[in-house]
Amino acid sequence: MSHMPPEQPSLGSVGGSCQGSETQGNSAQPTFLYKIRSQLGQMHRLQHGTDSLSSLKRAICGLLCISSSDADHMVLEFDDDEGDRVLLSADEHLHEAVSFARRSGRSRLVIHVASTTAAENSTVVAAKPPQVTKPAVRGPDAHVDKASMSDQERVFLLGSAVALGAIVATVGGALTRR
Repeated sequence: MSHMPPEQPSLGSVGGSCQGSETQGNSAQPTFLYKIRSQLGQMHRLQHGTDSLSSLKRAICGLLCISSSDADHMVLEFDDDEGDRVLLSADEHLHEAVSFARRSGRSRLVIHVASTTAAENSTVVAAKPPQVTKPAVRGPDAHVDKASMSDQERVFLLGSAVALGAIVATVGGALTRR
């Protein structure tokens, strides 16, 4: 088993990683232990500096075998003292998170990788489709009182009539061509 000098922080994970060990930035820069939870739930350890979120993201990309081009799109979060998941989106947020961990007497900060690509981060807001209920079943001889029908029943009835008309026109046209 080899021993790594203290001035060379190491990358490591349970089950291996894409990169072996490497020096993270300036050796004079203070480092901190991060526990990185991947989207698959795997926990990785990373000793890295505390001053640059973009540098941390690039190191996490290497650790998780993710293209470094996805570092800008990576979403990182940590759990605060109230148990809320908090977004890390700027260097200041990283400084605050590390300071929080130190004040809490922790020697590490658990970071959750929420997403890693631009596609995962795009938010599509779709209108909620209207709730359509099945109209009441009525027998063929039943009188339909249009005033007692709901708007949904009227829309369903109109749509059914249009669809039936289209079917009749198509079948009728096919029969006359013969």
